[in-house]
Amino acid sequence: MTDGESTGRRGEGDVDDAPGGDDRGDTGVPDERVDAEQPELAGRESDRNRIVHWLLVSGDRRRMVWLLSAAATVAFILADIVGVVGVASPSLIASTFTSAITGVFTIVAVTVSINQLVLSRVIGPPDTIRKRTESVQEFRTHVEGLDAEQTVSSTMPAAFLQSLIETLDERTRALEDEFSAEHDDDAQTDLEDLTGTLRNICTQVEKDLQHPRMTLYEVLEPILTNEFSQYHHEARELKASTTNLRADEERAIDRVVEALEEVNITRHYFKTLYVHEELATVSRLILVTGLPAVIVSMGIILLYSRDAIFLGDPYILIVVSVGLGVVLLPLNVLFAYGLRIGTIAKMTTTFGTFTPVDEMP
Repeated sequence: MTDGESTGRRGEGDVDDAPGGDDRGDTGVPDERVDAEQPELAGRESDRNRIVHWLLVSGDRRRMVWLLSAAATVAFILADIVGVVGVASPSLIASTFTSAITGVFTIVAVTVSINQLVLSRVIGPPDTIRKRTESVQEFRTHVEGLDAEQTVSSTMPAAFLQSLIETLDERTRALEDEFSAEHDDDAQTDLEDLTGTLRNICTQVEKDLQHPRMTLYEVLEPILTNEFSQYHHEARELKASTTNLRADEERAIDRVVEALEEVNITRHYFKTLYVHEELATVSRLILVTGLPAVIVSMGIILLYSRDAIFLGDPYILIVVSVGLGVVLLPLNVLFAYGLRIGTIAKMTTTFGTFTPVDEMP
């Protein structure tokens, strides 16, 4: 059943279940008002989903780091204005920033662990490096073999993935052409659902990969939420459940399954590269922001050791608030980047054999 058909059937059921025709249930609310409210509710839900998606995945991580620090600064100023906190106690401020220094050193220790993790995957003896290189080259050669017209695949991730998606699209169209109209309605429906979904995905991904020089995340984002493992299973199920398949029909299904396998492997390989790249970025940014955080914390502690007499009330509040924002920078880096890394890892945990509940369509 297509999405349009399922939507239409649900709409018919809603009309039949609505008593009275003009009223919705026992509320006495006219259908027109309810129908007018539904797009508004859908719009709110869509806006909420976009915000959550921006926070978890799509948002610029560096911009998020600065926004979090700015929000902490403004929140501290407002809290002082309303009397919730204060900057008049030297001992309280000193203990706060002393604790902040301790926290920064803890985060730096985490950074060292991250560096060890990254280095363990990118360095090694010549034999290990040779095996990794041969494995990648074998994968590239296999992908090149999917397209008879392609001789050497691109080294740019965007162009490489685009070529693979084009191959999947071509094989999906070939399956539609090869599949006989004499098969039963269930088989025809399964075929239409599968090929229609795959063609829509291919069209959208190709549209998102127009720029050849894209970052790994920009290449990975269009294929993050697509259930390639599920489509792989549906294609195999179509072959198993359809009776009296001709040899060319079986071959067409197998070619789609093969292309889906390579797309899924490519997604996981790009995810691995992205995580390595992002972890290296996190460790570098934590070190870059950690030093200013320690210096600012020490400066504010020393400032309060002189009772901050030479600064007036609004100025000391601004200094302490900005200092708090600077001190939080390493933690914000860890939060912003860790949030996206963890989300991407969770969104693509399956390698095709099984599909976790959280990744089911």
